[in-house]
This record gives sequence, structure tokens and C-alpha cells, in this order.
Amino acid sequence: MGIILLPLGAIVISLYIWIAAKGTRWAYRKFAVQGVIAAIAFFVLLPTWDALLNQYYYRQVLCKQPEVGLQVYDKILLSPNLYDEKGNPRLPDSFGDPKHPFLGKYIFEIRYKDEGAYPITANRHFYHGTYDVTTNRFISKFEDYQPKGGWLWTNVFRLVLSSEDYDWIMSRGPKQSCFDSAQYWKMFAEAKTRPFTAK
Repeated sequence: MGIILLPLGAIVISLYIWIAAKGTRWAYRKFAVQGVIAAIAFFVLLPTWDALLNQYYYRQVLCKQPEVGLQVYDKILLSPNLYDEKGNPRLPDSFGDPKHPFLGKYIFEIRYKDEGAYPITANRHFYHGTYDVTTNRFISKFEDYQPKGGWLWTNVFRLVLSSEDYDWIMSRGPKQSCFDSAQYWKMFAEAKTRPFTAK
């Protein structure tokens, strides 16, 4: 996608830089140095203000919600043959397949729902956890958020960027999460194993 749209992206970016240069030159002639500063701020913020506000909302509001992180609501004691020598549960590879619940009742489930509204509060709310199909409730849950706002950036500028470039610009990394990569995968794994852990 990014390669196909690269010429279009080059045209759009070149045109925007040309308009920004013309606008800055006009602002300098009209208002001197203050005009240049205002023009630069305007042209930098025009395509990014909504994404910047969405990122701020995501980091300062969503990621500080009390439900974010790992919660274990119940402990399930397994029979001794279902633990390894370190006391870790022997969960089957099919754990997560709703057609094959572990012990006939537990699955690892991943859910998400889109919340908020463009351009600032849009987000994707994730629920990863061990779910009891007989009681219709999570016995452990790892909740996390991913930003989705920034109408101009996500819906216009993304057209001219590859997914990798877009992710790098938005987050300085390939993954959006309230946690760094090591923390994320640790809690993701523990949402599976903690309810059954012997210790």
C-alpha cells in the first residue's frame, strides 16, 4: 500500500511544503519574525493537532483508568497432574478456542470495542482474559487501550504512508499500548496463567 501510494505521497507532501513556504514568506513580510513563528506553528499543527490531542487524552486519561492492567478475580486449583515441576499450569495449545474450553469451561478470550469519538477521544479498548463460559464472567482480565483518534492524521495522511512509517511516527514503535512491550506480554501471559497458578 505504502509503495503504491508513494508518488501520491510525495506530491501531497511537496505541495504542502510549498504552501507552507509561501505562507511563511507572506507572514514574514506582513508581521516579521512573529509572523514566521506563527506560520511555522500553524503549518506544523494543521495536520497533527488532532492526533496530538488524541495521544494526550490516551496517555493522560485512558491509561490512568483504574481498570487498566491485570486483575485476577478468582483462583482455580487444578489437579496435581495439570501442573509442571515448577508449579505452572499445563494449559493446552487450544486454550483460546471457544470450541474446546479447558476443563470444559475455561477459554482465553480477546475482546475489544471501539469507544470515544473522533478526533480526540477515539480509542480501542482491549480485554484479554480467562473466561468462564459456564458463569459468563472473566476470572482474570488484562485491560489495555489503543489510541484511534486524530481524524486528519489517521484518515488523510495515513493514505500516503506505509503502516510501519505511520506506527513509527505515531508511537516511535510498532505497538500502541499503555505499557512497554515487556510489560504488555508479561501481563498478557499472566491473564492466561495466574488464575491456575499453584503458588
